[in-house]
Amino acid sequence: MATLKEMYADFENGTYLAELKTSMVEGYRFAGIFPLMKVDNEQVTIVESTPIDKFITQTGKSKKVAKGASARKIRGEVITPEGFKLVHNEIEYSILNKDMEHPNFNLMDEISAMGYVFATDVDQAVYSTAKNNAKVVTDSKIVKGWGNNATEFKSLLRDVMRFQASIRPKPYEIDLIAYGAEADVELKARAAQSVSNYKLPQNGFEIKSALDVANAKNFWGGRAFEDGEAFGFDSKMPALDVIMMKYHNPKIKSMPNVPGLEDLLPPVSMLMFDNADKEHRPMTTIKVACTAGAYPRAKGERMIRFPDFVS
Repeated sequence: MATLKEMYADFENGTYLAELKTSMVEGYRFAGIFPLMKVDNEQVTIVESTPIDKFITQTGKSKKVAKGASARKIRGEVITPEGFKLVHNEIEYSILNKDMEHPNFNLMDEISAMGYVFATDVDQAVYSTAKNNAKVVTDSKIVKGWGNNATEFKSLLRDVMRFQASIRPKPYEIDLIAYGAEADVELKARAAQSVSNYKLPQNGFEIKSALDVANAKNFWGGRAFEDGEAFGFDSKMPALDVIMMKYHNPKIKSMPNVPGLEDLLPPVSMLMFDNADKEHRPMTTIKVACTAGAYPRAKGERMIRFPDFVS
């Protein structure tokens, strides 16, 4: 069990900041595919503030906020000097100091869960941009109805190849295809092949449970996706950039290195402080924030979308 003094030392030494950033990268399903651009800005316009009592963890299960703690999700909007419109997401987490020193309390677990919340937020922003800027495939030869029709794998494979071919005669190839949950399940179930993790050479992001089909890595795109849809990209010619606002953390002395994730770690803000000098029952407050958006490199280019493979 860590003491309150030890937890504050871990904050100042960047241990919790490293955990927050790492859990974000590990929680990405879609955002990590694209290059990360960091921009400066200071002004945030708050849009809404909502109490939360549960975090959704990387396993997809609900995790209650620790006993004695309360959390609030704050959302804002940012327009950078470059004209990028970004979404500001912030979590304000408060807990009595005495509850922090309870044997069952694990602050690292709470920080990790916050990181996964942010990963989902960033994925949502990237998905929305992709959906609004992808070329929609309307090839009538694509069978669709993967689930209801119990389509054999040969038909699914033809659908995937026609989906890829719809980008012709552009000077790039579709070698990454992200699916909604049901489309991903149907493809993998009928392929009868084992899946493996695949690390993108340009930034080291690891795509989880990727399937090799039609010279492309096929994988689940995340919770933001509609069940039957698919997006296709060229890994060597990125379709868009993930834009994140830079943050300076003056109370954190330095952050431990996270080998292999140097190009992926997002800029985030973290504050940790208590009111022991003012209250008889001191409380620690932790504030974490990330501000993100995504912008296409060319609208309707370099990415394609099929709305509903599963009907």
